[in-house]
Amino acid sequence: MEQTIQVLGNGYQFFSKFDMKSGFWQIPIEEEDRHKTAFITPEGLYEWNVLAQGLKNSPPSFERVMADILSPCRQFAL
Repeated sequence: MEQTIQVLGNGYQFFSKFDMKSGFWQIPIEEEDRHKTAFITPEGLYEWNVLAQGLKNSPPSFERVMADILSPCRQFAL
C-alpha cells in the first residue's frame, strides 16, 4: 500500500478501491441469450438472469463491461 501511494506522487488527495467480489452478479444477461445458460435439476430447468462465473465467456464479458465503465477514469488509475 505504501508503495502504491508513493507511485501516485504528490497532489493526489484520494485513494479508492473497488470490491469486485460480486461483480459478475451485477451484469444482466440479454433475454434472448438466457436460454444458452440453461441447466437442468430434478426440480426443473433454470436459466441465469445475470452473468455467472462458470460460463465460458463470463471473464471476457466482465472485463469488457468494466473497461467500458472505467475508461473515463483511465488517466487517474494505476
